[in-house]
Amino acid sequence: MLKKSRLLRLPDRWKKPLKCAAATSADVAKTTLVTLERSADAFPPLKSAVGGVLAVWGAAERVKSSKKNAQAVAARCREVLDVLLEVVPDHSNIPPEMLISIDKFTILLKDIQEAIESLQKRRGIDSLLHLNRSEGQLLGFGQRLDNACRCFTMSGTLRTEVKLSEMQRGVSDMSTKLEIIDRTESKLSDVQCEVANAKLEVIDRTVTKLSEIQCDVANAKLEVIDHSELKLSAIQRELATTTVKLEGIARTESRLVEIQREMLKLDRGQRHLKSLLTISIGLF
Repeated sequence: MLKKSRLLRLPDRWKKPLKCAAATSADVAKTTLVTLERSADAFPPLKSAVGGVLAVWGAAERVKSSKKNAQAVAARCREVLDVLLEVVPDHSNIPPEMLISIDKFTILLKDIQEAIESLQKRRGIDSLLHLNRSEGQLLGFGQRLDNACRCFTMSGTLRTEVKLSEMQRGVSDMSTKLEIIDRTESKLSDVQCEVANAKLEVIDRTVTKLSEIQCDVANAKLEVIDHSELKLSAIQRELATTTVKLEGIARTESRLVEIQREMLKLDRGQRHLKSLLTISIGLF
């Protein structure tokens, strides 16, 4: 029976963590677990898992029979817990499928704790008689722990793939948005060009119309000037005619004055003649 027990020893890959643990202080490792359990108070699933690992760790330290194998299983539990903590960085946001896996892991830890504690209760020949069975049971726990670890790893990988898919969709959405932005910018550029061309056309038409208006104004001014000059010429001719007439009137008036003087002279001469006749008549 002792020879068979040697054949049922745990694989070296499970004993490697135990060798690493032997080089590290057990008290430091236990203190780390206790601190981790206290920090998980707000997250009951993780707190239960950490507490289960602590319970397995304590049972493995107390057991006498198959102690190395029990400690290797305890170290493996701690490794699986590390994987769990690694794939669940945000303790406040644990996916439902991960919660189910954590519950199964907690139940497995309880089974391991009870199995190791049952080894502690066996004494003497009874321990030797059940040695193969105990080591086989520990081997089975190791396989179940590997399955739990794979489950956590797959869940973490799946979650990573989901996040990657979401990121890819986000990148795709961003690419679509960028394409929309590019098309919008292109359309905006076309609209701006059309607006600029329309403005240039309006400016050209305005300049042309303004030039036409200026020409019309200039022509109107020329017509007004020509009409004014003609009117002024007519006025000047009328003024010249009036001036000639005024000069004729002035000469006529001057002639009338002379005639009046001559008539006065004739009148005085007539009166003088009459007075001479009267005097002559009186003499005769």
